[in-house]
Amino acid sequence: MTDWRDEFPGLRGRIYLNTAAGSCLGRTVAGALQQYTEEKLQGAITPTEMQEVEADCRQRVAAFIGCSAPEIALLPSTTECVNAILFGLPWETGDNLVVTDLEFPSSIIACLHLGRRFGVDVRLVRHTGGVVTPAAIAAHVDDRTRLVVISHVSYRSGYRADLDAVADCAHAHGALLLVDASQSVGAVPLEVGAVDFIAACTRKWLLATHGLAFLYCRQDRLDALQPFYAGWRGTVNPPSAVNTLDYTFHDDARRFETGLLDYTAVYTLHAALGFLHRVGMPYITERVLDLSGQVHDVLAGLGITPLTPRDPQQRAGIVSFETPHYQQIGDALQAAEVHVWAKEGRVRISPHFYNTGADVDACRAALRRAGQTALLSESRAQA
Repeated sequence: MTDWRDEFPGLRGRIYLNTAAGSCLGRTVAGALQQYTEEKLQGAITPTEMQEVEADCRQRVAAFIGCSAPEIALLPSTTECVNAILFGLPWETGDNLVVTDLEFPSSIIACLHLGRRFGVDVRLVRHTGGVVTPAAIAAHVDDRTRLVVISHVSYRSGYRADLDAVADCAHAHGALLLVDASQSVGAVPLEVGAVDFIAACTRKWLLATHGLAFLYCRQDRLDALQPFYAGWRGTVNPPSAVNTLDYTFHDDARRFETGLLDYTAVYTLHAALGFLHRVGMPYITERVLDLSGQVHDVLAGLGITPLTPRDPQQRAGIVSFETPHYQQIGDALQAAEVHVWAKEGRVRISPHFYNTGADVDACRAALRRAGQTALLSESRAQA
């Protein structure tokens, strides 16, 4: 078995369990950054060379999730991807959309903004114990629902949704399904299946850098969408618009692209996808689920009830729990060189395939010490 930890020098001397916020940079990806930098220093990168890397990167993204390259748009962030779909649909008065409270705040804010601008009824499905079931979503969907917005894996609780079941629920009423896959793609299998739209950033489980996300738009859904904003990259023969005062959008997902991309991010995603292919998603998924299962058991052993389900079909790489002592626990773990995410009343632990059982053991020891400190602090406060 290959020791992939050598690929990630940032793992030395510390326990990094925070991939849900951003992955450690690997040597392969760092090499792509260096390649871009060295060529740019020499002025050697031509538009043709960048376009070739971009085209191959688009192909790699498509192959990774099981779609065709024309169904992929490359945009600066997941938020822009979500907005492209939200504001691209032809909303009418009386329409509604359904979104869960397990979504990243950007998605909820974008939905609320849409509702405010176009009079769309935004229906919020609240979670129960960190879970929003397909049945809970179905209770909010009716024949005026145009869109259901859901995370494949919630950044908040780590719950992994049954996308096929949610898609069936949406499609039964003529609605479409938009999935935020930022916390799943690269950790567990993601196939487009019956999903209509997928948005995902690339700096987390895909091991790339900031400044890039991808948008999947099923080809037969394009006719239902018109870009809310436009630019030269989204159109055919853009220079002609100057003389003709007319333009034509691409007949594929590129219509949602506007201007030049951050090519450093494109180069790193291209390299990261190649690396993930070499490692193999079956191996990565097995490791991620094994490690997150170990974390779940550690928390249970410490008397902590995770928000994240224990069922491996309902989780990926995130295990989180709620506590009033989240800041204190996060600080204590940080001091012990155990890096997790501790905000908004929760502690979130997110191992990737490059972590080990020893990392989980170190986390257990640090949590035990932090918990004792928190309890002492609480006792003093009560006294």
